[in-house]
Amino acid sequence: MKLNNKILLSNLLLAVIIFLITSLGMYFLIKQTIYEELDNHLLQHKYDINIQIDENPSSMELLEQLGSIISNEWIEIEPYNGSIEPNENVFSTIDTLREKVGDGSREEYRRLITTVSMGTEMYNLTLYEEVAAWNKISSTILFTILAALLIWILLLYIMNQAVINKILFPFYETVDTLETI
Repeated sequence: MKLNNKILLSNLLLAVIIFLITSLGMYFLIKQTIYEELDNHLLQHKYDINIQIDENPSSMELLEQLGSIISNEWIEIEPYNGSIEPNENVFSTIDTLREKVGDGSREEYRRLITTVSMGTEMYNLTLYEEVAAWNKISSTILFTILAALLIWILLLYIMNQAVINKILFPFYETVDTLETI
């Protein structure tokens, strides 16, 4: 049975190595996908704000007030200061303490800095979206997939053991017969 164990252990070792490499790759892929989705979400907010301002220019004050309400996303609108080009979208991830929350905890936010125009006046628009909820979703997805892969490796090990035992049975019978002679 030593040959059987060596084959099974080498298969198991190879499966674990592939599992670890796949786990790292999936982690970075899911994290990148989450940030891309957050960026698309922030761009959609920018688009919605542009439509709102175009339809009703006086809604700028209301947007500023609504943007400061405690939530997982918020808006800051300031007069244009020339820090970015008009219609440029600058994305970043920041770790910040939000003053409106007041519980003293720092949260990670995805930030979009861009510009909007109201008539002839330009404004800097900064949109924030909390990353924590998205990270929780990505962690759940990652752990579910990795658990499924571990179950797959376990099933593969059990099936390999049964198949290898069946394939090597005639070999072991021959060895046993030769030992008795």
